[in-house]
Amino acid sequence: ILDVAKIEAGRMELQPKSLDPKRTIEAALMVALPRADDKRQHVSVRLDASGPRIVVDERALKQIIINLVSNAIKFTPRGGSIGISAGFTADGGFEICVEDNGPGISAEHIERVFLPFNQIDNRYSRQEGGTGLGLSLVRGLAQLHGGKAWLESEVDSGTRAYVYFPVGNSSDIAFRDS
Repeated sequence: ILDVAKIEAGRMELQPKSLDPKRTIEAALMVALPRADDKRQHVSVRLDASGPRIVVDERALKQIIINLVSNAIKFTPRGGSIGISAGFTADGGFEICVEDNGPGISAEHIERVFLPFNQIDNRYSRQEGGTGLGLSLVRGLAQLHGGKAWLESEVDSGTRAYVYFPVGNSSDIAFRDS
């Protein structure tokens, strides 16, 4: 709640540093993935380590991964599938995608889930609970890095959550070669 409030007030401070995105994402997955085992979900991970190091706030990147993966676990049925991929894009940016085969979200509700304290009422959200802050925080942290976050989803077909970090931005926080 404090991080969302700081972002909304323009007071969130990032501490960017050069890091190996693969190592940072793997560390975040160690926190997020044990619940997938409890639900007997199949998780595939594909991290492209062939690019340069990136300059990003490490805590923010971990928080983004944990929130996206936790949502996928929460909204994917027992025995379902989750895919996590990350890598460099053709324009030199860095993109993360977390996809699941959960219930999906209708087009008219997609932007609403990025608002603080908003949740889509479905059987999974009622079972699992939550505050409705995760995606708001993900989008806010991505935007602080000059990036963006979005969802692609269809009801009964799952959801793909994306976060994109561009190459360079005016605040000199985004990704670049080191």
